[in-house]
Amino acid sequence: MTEEQTVAPESYTTETPASQAAASTPRPALTVPGSAVGRRKQAIARVRLVPGSGSMTVNGRELAEYFPNKLHQQLITDPFTVLELNGSYDVIARIKGGGPSGQAGALRLAIARAQRDRRRAQPSDAQEGRLPQPRRSRHRAQEGRSQEGPQGSPVLEALTREYPMGRLFGTDGVRGLAGVDVTADLALDLAHAAALVLGRSARGESRRAIAVVARDPRVSGEFIAAAVAAGLASAGVDVLDAGVIPTPAAAYLVADTGADFGVMVSASHNPAPDNGIKFFAEGGRKLADDIEDEIQEAMSRPPIAVTGREVGRIRRFADAEDRYLVHLLGTLEGLRLDGIDVVLDCAHGAAAGISPDVFTDAGAKVTVIGNDPDGFNINDGVGSTHLEPLIAKVRETGAHLGIAHDGDADRCLAVDADGNVVDGDKIMAILALSMASRGKLERNTLVATVMSNLGLKLAMADNGIDVVETGVGDRYVLEAINEHGYSLGGEQSGHVIMSDYATTGDGILTGLHLAAEIVRSGKSLAELAECMTVYPQVLVNVRGVDRTGVAGDDVLQQAVHQAELALGGKGRVLLRPSGTEPVVRVMVEAEHEEQAQSLADDLAAVVKERLAV
Repeated sequence: MTEEQTVAPESYTTETPASQAAASTPRPALTVPGSAVGRRKQAIARVRLVPGSGSMTVNGRELAEYFPNKLHQQLITDPFTVLELNGSYDVIARIKGGGPSGQAGALRLAIARAQRDRRRAQPSDAQEGRLPQPRRSRHRAQEGRSQEGPQGSPVLEALTREYPMGRLFGTDGVRGLAGVDVTADLALDLAHAAALVLGRSARGESRRAIAVVARDPRVSGEFIAAAVAAGLASAGVDVLDAGVIPTPAAAYLVADTGADFGVMVSASHNPAPDNGIKFFAEGGRKLADDIEDEIQEAMSRPPIAVTGREVGRIRRFADAEDRYLVHLLGTLEGLRLDGIDVVLDCAHGAAAGISPDVFTDAGAKVTVIGNDPDGFNINDGVGSTHLEPLIAKVRETGAHLGIAHDGDADRCLAVDADGNVVDGDKIMAILALSMASRGKLERNTLVATVMSNLGLKLAMADNGIDVVETGVGDRYVLEAINEHGYSLGGEQSGHVIMSDYATTGDGILTGLHLAAEIVRSGKSLAELAECMTVYPQVLVNVRGVDRTGVAGDDVLQQAVHQAELALGGKGRVLLRPSGTEPVVRVMVEAEHEEQAQSLADDLAAVVKERLAV
């Protein structure tokens, strides 16, 4: 039976005799708003539930006015009747497509899903086929229970592998060549260790931890995500398998479901043979360095041993995409993109199943490229690292703008109607000015990295906006945002963090709000991008050098000082050692590209001479 043919979602099936005794007890009420999407035939319904008196509005009209048929009204309100919650909540719904019966079915399903996902209690013996309810399972996982019998020690030894390496986690999780660096064994061990560390609070509350697991569409993600889910479930963690969704969607769903943590299997903008594993803490936030170190240390400990009812469940998170889509549309606060023509490049990645629907539902006319992932073509000649196809399609179609995502859709770069690239710095400048004018830029501050163009800082200063600079990497931008409560930050590469709506960089969200600013301002993207003058920036990578010697070499520091004097305050110099390779990156910005190139080459020669290994 297809989803469109289903009459009732599993959370509202008729009670079995074994559970009839519990059925007479009213279900717990919602204490927070809920939202969900339902689809029936050609109809799509999006609903929001808030505690209230039982009113229902559909496309701005009362339920009885929109659905005069009593049978349709009964069908729609049935989820409340089954849970004995009539009169407890207000429903705000929007429906499009389909006829009256299909619309009624879609609305009923959306209400049922919103209720199911927001229920705050779950029986300890969850019925077969039901999605585990976040944070309420009463099965207890026992930490470090010994294996009994003479084979106990060999079993533990076999289950506890050692990884004789330095720090396992990089700037964005664990990443490498799938099948060589990132193996099924590694994924399993990481999952066991994460269950120990990130599931600790759940065990302390004598409940079962919940984890959202997702991946991008690269083929190796299938076995790696399966190993992660197996490792978590075997350690007593219930897994919500969200399938292929963007990284920011996984982070959002961790927070939205109240899960204890999340796992994303992706190598972002890397080519298809690579893959990675990153974790999100409770609330969908990236892990602090000390927590990552604790997980790596826990990999050398015996895994949690659970049996029988203590074993975790793995359930398909069927409406993961829909919930994220509803969230994204809600951030527009009613603003529509009607009249906007946009080309989307989904990089044959995780954005393919969501970004086109979001922009279409927001009212834009959408043309899509890079929208046919086959597991091997992710980021291959398309996406935010290969803008040529997007530029060509924007010019061909006469679109107002183009938006490029990377493989896991946490980046957004843009192209204006003439094919000019609008990078992360310009996007941040446009959004910062808009948010400041509407009183939504917290502390009137933008967070950027030291690699952002000098023009961004000058443009913000001209408009009375402060810029806080961090180290390179969106994790450092996030740390500053979280520590001080800022609302906007990001990187030149297109990682843009809008903390009012997301806990990490979100390429679809960023593109949506960039298009919204075109509507809001009445200006073209090219006109909006004029708010910032880009200084010529030259970057030279000097390889085969001692990256640790930059700060301590007096001759090198004197050369930097001389270059800064040559710029006369109208540029800047930055030497940045790589975090993983014997490489020092020399970056020079100046009013003229020739001067920037000359100074960068001279400094690179000094670096090569002074730090040679």
